[in-house]
Amino acid sequence: MHYRQIQPAAPLARFVECFWILEGEGAPAARPEAIFPDGSSELILNFGEPFRQVCPDGSREPQPRSFLAGQLRGPLWVEPPARAGVFGVRFRPGGAPAFFPLPQHELAGRILALDVLWARSAAREVEEINVDAGGGRVEAVERFLLAALRRGPPPDPVVEAAIESILSAGGALPVESLAAGIGISARHLERRFRERVGLGAKLFSRIIRFQGVWQAIRRGDHDRWISIALDGGYYDQAHFIREFKEFSGETPSSYVSRSHERKLAELFARQNRPASRFFTIPRSRGAATVGRG
Repeated sequence: MHYRQIQPAAPLARFVECFWILEGEGAPAARPEAIFPDGSSELILNFGEPFRQVCPDGSREPQPRSFLAGQLRGPLWVEPPARAGVFGVRFRPGGAPAFFPLPQHELAGRILALDVLWARSAAREVEEINVDAGGGRVEAVERFLLAALRRGPPPDPVVEAAIESILSAGGALPVESLAAGIGISARHLERRFRERVGLGAKLFSRIIRFQGVWQAIRRGDHDRWISIALDGGYYDQAHFIREFKEFSGETPSSYVSRSHERKLAELFARQNRPASRFFTIPRSRGAATVGRG
C-alpha cells in the first residue's frame, strides 16, 4: 500500500497535524493488525473498501465509510480490504474539539459514524467531497474544516500548556508536578484534560512514553529494547513489558520477532511526520533523541 501525508494550511495547522492518504491493494488473507494508541483522534473517510474491525469475540465487521476514531486506550485490531482508499485527518492532541465540540472522553475508544456526530447533511457533504473530489480532496476538506472551525469552541490554554509540557518531557513528567507548575490541582487538570483530549493527563503521558520507546526500538537495535525502555523512564523490565502489552497487544519480544509483519503499525508510526518533541526520550542513561522525521 502507498501512504503519503499533506500538511494543512493555517489556521488549521494549530488543530490538525496532517492529512494522509492510504491506497492500494491489501495482501490476500492478511492477518489482523494492531494500530497503536498515539494520543491523537482521527477523521477517516473511505473512498475505497472500508477496513474490517476485529471485535472482542473475534468476529469482523466493516468500519463505517466515514467516521471519527476517538482516542485509543489500547490496540485497535483491523483487517485491510482487498483494495483500500482512505483519506485521513489526524488531529493534534486536543485539536478535535474545534470540529467535534463534545466532551472528548465520551468519544474515546469508539468508532463513531459522522452522521451520529454531525447533522446528516454535513456528514453527507463531507462524504461526497471524498467520493467526488479526486485530486482536489485536500482543498475541499480544508474548506469544510475551516467552516466547522469557525463554529467550534476556542482552545483551552491550560490544556494546551499541559500537552506541550507532556510532549516536551516525553511523557515522563508526573501529573502532580505538571498541575503544580500550571497552578491548578491535579484533579482539576485531569477533568479539563479528559474533556479536551479524550484521555486523562496521566494516561496520555503513559501513551506518549510508550510511543517514544517503541519508536526508539523500531528505529534502533532490537536487541537493546530493555536498556532503551529504562532510558525512556520505565522502572524496570516488568513495568515496560506490562505497558507495552497494554498498548500494543503483545510483548516486546513478540513484537520484535515479527515486526516485519506489522505493516499498518509501521505506516502509522509517524516516521514521516513533521519533526517535533513528541518522541524525545529523556537522556537519563545517555539515550538518544528520537524524532518523527
